[in-house]
Amino acid sequence: MRKFNQVFKEKQVVTEKILEEKLLKEFKDVYSSLLEQYETAEFYDLNEDTQVAFLRELNEYWTEEDGLSDKGKKFIKTKSAILTESSTPLQKKTYLKNKATAVISEVLRQSDIKTKLYGVLDEMYKTTGSKQIGEVLPTDAISGTILESFGSALESLMTEIVYELTPEEDINE
Repeated sequence: MRKFNQVFKEKQVVTEKILEEKLLKEFKDVYSSLLEQYETAEFYDLNEDTQVAFLRELNEYWTEEDGLSDKGKKFIKTKSAILTESSTPLQKKTYLKNKATAVISEVLRQSDIKTKLYGVLDEMYKTTGSKQIGEVLPTDAISGTILESFGSALESLMTEIVYELTPEEDINE
C-alpha cells in the first residue's frame, strides 16, 4: 500500500499539469484572436506602438497568475474588438470594418434585393420573348451591369457620408 504523501504528491503534480495546460490553452486562444484582430500572422510584424497596444490588451485579457479574465472570456466569445480609450487606429478600423460589413450584409438580406433584381431580369426575359436567360444578356453582362449599378449607388451614399462626417469649417473652406 502506498503512503498518503506519495499519492498526494502524484495528484498534486497531475493537477498542476492540468492547470498549466488550461492556462496555456487560454493564452493561445487570446494570442491567436488578437493576431487575427490586428490582421497579422506574427507579433513582430507589428510596429512598436502597435506591439505595446497588443501587449497591453493581452494583459487585460489574460495573466499568468489568474489566466483568462472576464473581459478575456468575452473577447474570446465574441472574437471581435472591444474598444477602449487606448485602442489603436488599426483596432478602430477593424472594429468599424467588421460592424459595417455585418450591418450592410443584414440590410441587403432584409431588403430582399436579389429577388427584386431577379424580378427585373424576369421582366426583361418575358418582354424580349426569350427562351433562355442567356438570350436576354450573357451572365457576365448581367452581373457586370448590376455591379456597376451597385457602384454608382455606393458612390452616392459615400458622398453623403463624407459630407455629413466632414467638420463644417472644412466644408466652408
